[in-house]
Amino acid sequence: MTRTGIGRTLVAASAALAALVVAGTTASAADAATASQQTVSYRGYQFTVPKSWPVIDLANSPHTCVDFSRHALYLGAPSDTQDCSARARGKTAALLVGPGPANAPVRTHVDSVGHEVSATAPGITVTGGYGPDFGQVSSILSSAGLSTSSASPLATANAVQPQTAAQPSSATTFTGEAFDACDAPSLTTMNAWKANSPYSAIGIYIGGVNRGCSQANLTASWVSTLANAGWHFYLMYVGPQDPDVSSGCVSCSTFSASTASSAAVSSAQDAASEASALGFGTGTPIFYDMEAYSSGGTSAALTFASSWTTKLHSLGYLAGEYSSGASGIADLVNNLGSETLPDMVDVAHWNGQATASDSYVPSGDFANHQRIHQYAGNATPSYGGYSISGGIDEDYMDVSTKPSLADGTFVNVIETGQVYRIAGGAPIYVSSWANVGGSQPYTNITQAQLNALPQVPADGTALEGYNGGVYIVAGGAPIHVHSFSDVPDIHARVIVDQSAIDDAGSGGVYNHLSATPADGTALLGDGSGGGVYIVAGGAPIHVHSFADVPDISPNRVLVDQWSLTNAGSTAEDTHLRATPADGTTLLGDGSGGGVYIVAGGAPIHVHSFADVPDISPNRVYVDQWSLTNAGSTAEDTHLRATPADGTALLGDGPGGGVYIVAGGAPIHVHSFSDVPHISANRVTVDQWTLTNAGSTAEDTHLRATPADGTALLGDGPGGGVYIVAGGAPIYVSSFSNVPDIGPRTYVDEWTLDNAGTTAEDTHLSMYPADNTMLRGETTGNIYQIESGYPTQVTGYTGTSVGVDQNAITNAGTGAGYNHLR
Repeated sequence: MTRTGIGRTLVAASAALAALVVAGTTASAADAATASQQTVSYRGYQFTVPKSWPVIDLANSPHTCVDFSRHALYLGAPSDTQDCSARARGKTAALLVGPGPANAPVRTHVDSVGHEVSATAPGITVTGGYGPDFGQVSSILSSAGLSTSSASPLATANAVQPQTAAQPSSATTFTGEAFDACDAPSLTTMNAWKANSPYSAIGIYIGGVNRGCSQANLTASWVSTLANAGWHFYLMYVGPQDPDVSSGCVSCSTFSASTASSAAVSSAQDAASEASALGFGTGTPIFYDMEAYSSGGTSAALTFASSWTTKLHSLGYLAGEYSSGASGIADLVNNLGSETLPDMVDVAHWNGQATASDSYVPSGDFANHQRIHQYAGNATPSYGGYSISGGIDEDYMDVSTKPSLADGTFVNVIETGQVYRIAGGAPIYVSSWANVGGSQPYTNITQAQLNALPQVPADGTALEGYNGGVYIVAGGAPIHVHSFSDVPDIHARVIVDQSAIDDAGSGGVYNHLSATPADGTALLGDGSGGGVYIVAGGAPIHVHSFADVPDISPNRVLVDQWSLTNAGSTAEDTHLRATPADGTTLLGDGSGGGVYIVAGGAPIHVHSFADVPDISPNRVYVDQWSLTNAGSTAEDTHLRATPADGTALLGDGPGGGVYIVAGGAPIHVHSFSDVPHISANRVTVDQWTLTNAGSTAEDTHLRATPADGTALLGDGPGGGVYIVAGGAPIYVSSFSNVPDIGPRTYVDEWTLDNAGTTAEDTHLSMYPADNTMLRGETTGNIYQIESGYPTQVTGYTGTSVGVDQNAITNAGTGAGYNHLR
């Protein structure tokens, strides 16, 4: 319905009031400079205005509305009882001159978009509006010594910098009865209405070239005070109107078909800045007041609506449009999907029904808390002894800046154009429409709304990559399903972009899925034989008994047991690691539980926190049995018995040294220059455990010496190859002499040459332990070690270590051969 009655602002006695003012009640008129002008004095300033303008003394006429849609000079401060029409629209040359601070600077501002001026000078403040007649307003201000020739433009004009909202999103989220009035009511009136009226939300007119009322009360402080009192808000902007606007807005500034887009962009910039100045930051919806227009204006109106929406989106605001259900709203509904249109609508249809539903808008359109219905106008109610002069429009508001987003919904972030699909409540990035079956309908949201969504999907969410792979989310990570028969309890699946799964946790838009489940996530292998596991450092650590883990989460996520057993073994199963990440800190749950640091896949015991001041405070509770027996059963392979060969360790605390693990034992590094191939990622562990590796029941995850058969390569210049036997490095003169030699681990050549000679080098011996059995690989001869001497034996069929026959033949002859006598 068209908002009519524009300009019902001046009381019938305005001419008589003007005569009293000019005669000298508050300001006296000097002799007219010309036959058509009058000079009005106020607080020592002389304003020359047309004689046709009424001069209104607001102290004597407190009910007169300060309305910039009619020529007038208003003197004094607007009262709380202004008689303003709820639908005053349009702007022409008019000024309000009121009292101001005695020390105010002489300053003038011009808002060329909103067609408003403001000025200060010692003792006065001036606000006003203008239409196409800026020159007239400029001349009046100049007559009082307030020149506009050097006026600074307001920040609203072109360069908008939206700020973070002082008001939370809840201030513009509301479902229930609301009202709007041309002028922001006084706090006294609003407090009375909050306590006694059915309304809990108000529409406020924040700016625009056709905003008629002066809005003396509308400040950030007014908004904040009312928000704290429980009021909610929706924001209206009254910019230029359609070229075929109805007769109800005859004095309104309009745009043309050719200027519709540029006018919309300027209006959106101004609206965003006005909203920001009132404390409404990005994510706030701003409704454009598009008065009713005839069918000839449809094309221009849609162009305007599209540019208004696009520009507001670029500034981080949501876009709405108020219009007659029969014109502007009908055009929006009829063009959904073919235009970039506002996110929300305010339907003017005065049918008296206080509901968001309306016959002009199908139930499926703008259905996600995206509607306001102006169901009545010209109401003049009174609550708590207070009424709003000029009347109100009555509305039903159903608006949320946190829309309900069901799984499967596509959303478009208005500032960035990034598209996501909701799964488990969280946004999963869509890198290309082609990856989800082609272009899909979507809901616009702001970056702030995206940030307010859960970071990762809820546990148990089932995802399907567009290539057909199925995953179950656990602890934020997608765990692959190899067979539906393994997960009979799987839920309905949301199809998502496979790249979001493959690149999970890689940064930026891909961080709405994690690379591996969060530490402490409890998993339950679905199907037959399924076990229970606790994730630590990305790996599933088996639980042998619930009695051992009293702190385990009761919320266990059903996943494919195959994926647990084979974690990290295929390209699809990289979202569970084979072993925990280096540095993961574990705490054995239950009685006797110890603290361990994972290095090379193995749990390294911590004897004293004083020894590891750099230990992570985030320790993951796991089954102590699994720590003690790491690597000993098929279920416990996600912790190794000893660290992987080549793992670099750093003893924490005073005197801590650097070691490289080989065959399960920590081999000391004397100089980094000796080991150029050492890993830069050294795992900090307890130095006591390194020194005493293999000496206690808790320290068996590091060996005292490398396992027999471990192949070592002295790093740096002159480095030789060795095979460990009985704890000692036995020299290899030629690979052809040891055809079965395994992968070599780089260690410090100094440590090999001086094995067993210092306190730090006891994890290699100078000579093999007594009774170690050696086998010359090229001869097959068997030798038994006694005090470092190899003695050939016959008839032995037990275990022996294959070494280079030359190391035995040349035992004790110097250099590498000195590890045998």
